[in-house]
Amino acid sequence: MLNEVKQLWATKLYLSTTTIATTKETTTATTTTAPKQSARVTEPETVKAMGFTGMTDGVAMLTRAKENLIFTMSALSEVQRIALSQSKREFIEMCSFDGKECNIDTDFKLHVDPAFGNCYTFNWDVNNNHSSSKAGPMYGIRLLLFVNTSDYMATSEASGVRLAIHSPTDFPFPDTFGYSAPVGFASSFGLKK
Repeated sequence: MLNEVKQLWATKLYLSTTTIATTKETTTATTTTAPKQSARVTEPETVKAMGFTGMTDGVAMLTRAKENLIFTMSALSEVQRIALSQSKREFIEMCSFDGKECNIDTDFKLHVDPAFGNCYTFNWDVNNNHSSSKAGPMYGIRLLLFVNTSDYMATSEASGVRLAIHSPTDFPFPDTFGYSAPVGFASSFGLKK
């Protein structure tokens, strides 16, 4: 079953979520991509396994594939789901906050999102709140993230990162309350209290 999930995950909407908190808010980052429909979707075994038999509408097939993936992933243990996404060290290549380098191992907390996989929350500890001493992009959180687009699935709709800004005590919802940042570009988000 794990190999089948890895196969599905290899065709999945690869969404790495990063949850990042600044001052009293947290941000969640996620990735998605929109490759062209691959030949895998027309292979008889894949068509049957994915429940595409008799389907010709690409949008309906994409929706079915995403539903199948969510159901398949929910049947796995959390340990198995974590193993299918990037680790903190693979995803976060560089981080600074308030002009100082972050400690990737301790400053980020793992959250496993049902749609996006591994998410990482910065400023998650209410007892150890990071606050910026000055305004401006040099003093907010700055990240260099590795978005491994070669691991994206055929159902992916875009490539990039998704950020969700929330209180450290709130549950992140990157799909609903997130901001997208595409791959290959520098993105900037300003926050106002």
